[in-house]
Amino acid sequence: MSLPYFPMYPSDFEAKTSHLTIAEDGAYNRLIRICWMTPGCSMPADEEWVMRRARAHSEQDRAAVLAILEEFFTVENGRYSNARLAREFSAANDAHERRKVAGS
Repeated sequence: MSLPYFPMYPSDFEAKTSHLTIAEDGAYNRLIRICWMTPGCSMPADEEWVMRRARAHSEQDRAAVLAILEEFFTVENGRYSNARLAREFSAANDAHERRKVAGS
């Protein structure tokens, strides 16, 4: 299930990403949004799939995406995932399910 929002912690984000270029920062934001909206909160470990959805067409954009994937994502079972995002997704999904049950 894709949840319509995710929590954003600006202080935590800045603490981990203050070294990124503006292009890398944008790539990271786009990749976590794509991940969040993709079933399982992960993306196929398929470079062309990721680049197309990230809209990374120039060499500079592609380099930024690759740098972010290398630093902030891991590959497991043929999928890219981000550990922090996966934890946030699980917590948000659990809370959503509890609200659904309570509303029944």
